[in-house]
Amino acid sequence: MAAARPPPPTAMRLVLAVGGGRPAAVADTFRRLVETGVAEYVWTGYRRTRAIWDDADGTIAATGAELSTSGGIARLTLADGPLRAVVHAIAAPDGTPPLIDLAAQSGHELPEQVRIVARCTETGRRAALVGDAGHITVEATLHTAGQDQHRGRRIILEAPRESMAAALEALHALPGRLLLRPVSGAPSGGDAVRVAPDGVPDDATAGEALLATGRAALRQVLGNLDRIAAAPTPEAIHQFRVGLRRLRSALGLFRDCLD
Repeated sequence: MAAARPPPPTAMRLVLAVGGGRPAAVADTFRRLVETGVAEYVWTGYRRTRAIWDDADGTIAATGAELSTSGGIARLTLADGPLRAVVHAIAAPDGTPPLIDLAAQSGHELPEQVRIVARCTETGRRAALVGDAGHITVEATLHTAGQDQHRGRRIILEAPRESMAAALEALHALPGRLLLRPVSGAPSGGDAVRVAPDGVPDDATAGEALLATGRAALRQVLGNLDRIAAAPTPEAIHQFRVGLRRLRSALGLFRDCLD
């Protein structure tokens, strides 16, 4: 029996890490967005703190996912390439994520027991893109795991599927003002990310097969790039190279279709 094809996402999400030395304030990064004409200076601000959960072996983070709780809600975020992050949310009134319910809702395997492994504080500003093609957010993060702390900034672009091309076009002016790199969308801790390709239906087209294999490889590349940026362990570097080889092989295999 052919595997069921997931429906195309109605909304797309692009997450870009902002580099270039010591992280500046959110207001400074937002000012640069305004100067390039990407967004107008009309924004809403927020601040939130999340508890991040995993088992002692970092099983969840190793798959490129993130399990967190905040405000009585548990969220399981599954990164699906740089343009999509699938979030499954469920009530957690006692502050503990209901693992069985989340696993059933998402179809993602979770450990039997988890504990808080890190906390993440996020402060951000969100505004509509010029032309109302979507929304853009500038966010500062403080990730604390034990005695280790990691600060960073990121830009999050969100738009309806039909408007994403116009939203991406608005970002073309940013690389000249900011040092950017795509991230996986689930910036958890952990050693390395290994991603198995999704199942390909028996009646899939060549394009669908390319997307299934290419997205899995891209998730592995970006997930390990996150790990390397935070702490360059040998295994994360190895898995990053494995993901690159898989992506190159997929492009070579489908070369005739791409041409």
